[in-house]
Amino acid sequence: MLVHSTIIECIQIATTRGGVTEADFDRLGYPLDRNSQGEFVIKTAGITNKSSHRAKCLSSDYVCQERKESLEAQRAVEATKAALSQQKLLALIDEAEQAKKKLLELMDKPATSSNNQLVHCTKAQLAILKASELKALYHVRNFDTASLPAGFGGWPNKGTEADEGSLISRVYHPRTKPVILKVATAAPIIAAAPPVLEPVVVVPESGNGFGPQPLPSEHLANSEWLSRAESALVGRVVKLCVDGGERADALLKETQTRLQRHMAQRIPDSHLHSHWSLTWFKVNMSRTAALVTAFGHLKRNV
Repeated sequence: MLVHSTIIECIQIATTRGGVTEADFDRLGYPLDRNSQGEFVIKTAGITNKSSHRAKCLSSDYVCQERKESLEAQRAVEATKAALSQQKLLALIDEAEQAKKKLLELMDKPATSSNNQLVHCTKAQLAILKASELKALYHVRNFDTASLPAGFGGWPNKGTEADEGSLISRVYHPRTKPVILKVATAAPIIAAAPPVLEPVVVVPESGNGFGPQPLPSEHLANSEWLSRAESALVGRVVKLCVDGGERADALLKETQTRLQRHMAQRIPDSHLHSHWSLTWFKVNMSRTAALVTAFGHLKRNV
């Protein structure tokens, strides 16, 4: 409701003054952000978008730390889940092995690694086992994960050896199957290959678009550049103003002065003056001044 009731005023303030200040937000009743300790988070410096709004800024140190802590917490939860799953797996395999040993003792058979050890086991002998031991015997021979697969349908009652639908009967038929549930072995650690050393190719600053830029008058004197600029627009240009180089250069100088004044007043944090968005704007100021002049938008007097 606060946003709905104040959005028009915020737009008017931003339009007339270039941005909504912290004082404006205080006057309109917008609450400050709070960190995880409940402390106020005040963003005093930054580019217009960063210093004017009160939502969390993705580039702020606090939010970066918050995202790091969130990621660490998520990894801790995943590690706990993996540890519990491994613990469940080991317990299941151990219970199945203990149940097998119990049956072999009843049969007076020595324990070996053969899958056919329980071939002579009877349903009456299986009935001596607890339900959990029967489930473990069946599980390790039919599923390769500690969890039951989707659609399994649940376990039947233990029942008796005479009941064909009982848990005893279900375990009896696959009793000689090989055990397929195994403890996962850790993946081998592969040593990282040494980096390939190659000569470093140094790209000069003037070659990556962020070096010294031609003056607007130089752009206006370049017929190929003007042709590409005109072809990039939809519509018809009556006549290009190609003789306004002096005015275009003056516009660039005035714009550069205004930008420096804007950064000094609105972005007091000097380390943000090299932000990529400002750098991108600076290197395109000359082109913009040339385009504004060439297409007749620069007037001596309005």
